[in-house]
Amino acid sequence: MTLAHYAETNGQILTSQPFQVINARFYTFAFKGSISKELCDRWFTNPSGGSVEASSFLPLVIISFCDYTEGCSIPQRYKGKIDYHETLFTTFVRLKNGGSSVVYAFAPYLFLNNASAIAAGREIYGMPKTWGWIKIPAAANPDYFSAETEAFFSYSPDNHEKTDVLVEIKLLSDSFREDAPVIEDDMEKIWTDLQEDYNKSFPDERAEADLCRQLRDFFSHRRFPFVSLKQFPDIEDGSKACYQSIVGFSMKIDKIKIKRLKGPYVLTLTSCDQFPIGKDLGLSSGQKTLFSRLIEWNFVFEAGKELWKAP
Repeated sequence: MTLAHYAETNGQILTSQPFQVINARFYTFAFKGSISKELCDRWFTNPSGGSVEASSFLPLVIISFCDYTEGCSIPQRYKGKIDYHETLFTTFVRLKNGGSSVVYAFAPYLFLNNASAIAAGREIYGMPKTWGWIKIPAAANPDYFSAETEAFFSYSPDNHEKTDVLVEIKLLSDSFREDAPVIEDDMEKIWTDLQEDYNKSFPDERAEADLCRQLRDFFSHRRFPFVSLKQFPDIEDGSKACYQSIVGFSMKIDKIKIKRLKGPYVLTLTSCDQFPIGKDLGLSSGQKTLFSRLIEWNFVFEAGKELWKAP
């Protein structure tokens, strides 16, 4: 099928892929949790009419507070660079689309403070990006992280949207050390280091061998595949989609440096009807981190492809 040329309009903030990110800092916190069946059905199984089967893979949810210091569209580099903060909820999903199962990273919740990144993430990759006010502390003292957003925290005909803190992560003890061991550009060591922490956290958990090999390949190939649902509401009937597809795309790692954060950190979630994070991801206030890392890296969000498309 021949595609029409995308028409750039006045004042448009949308830029095109691939996107390059340089000198990003991710404070990542791993918690016990998993994608609910309702979430898998809502995002993948139901839209595809059962053609794509989805289920949770690994009882792990990673919350990242991300400091993007320099990002740009590679084909539209002339437009300039952007910087922003983001709170990212990532987990892993097992997808079966007619053949064998494939593992993808999946980010059902993202909050950030840059309009261009929101537009590109939502309209190109189908990522559910939402405006938020993100607090990331100074690098020397990573003790408190938070994300505020404007939302319907409680659904009711009489309620108005309000701005409130949705998620907080707080250090329980002063245990961050600048001399913590650093692993730089050695994906095998990074995989082994994270696998050891995972096995300590889940000594009785045994995931499917083939899917675990796929996960290890993420590291050896320096490429992390993501999956999402891309859709746009119809102009005549907003309950219908004029376009709907399940899409895959990859984050290709260039340089990476990773450092252990000792912790522990504790999670606080605010109940919110619009963003039911606890219900969808099996998280609750008071949970402590299983492990945590500071990741400094350069990477590229590559062009993606349709895995399934509504007729």
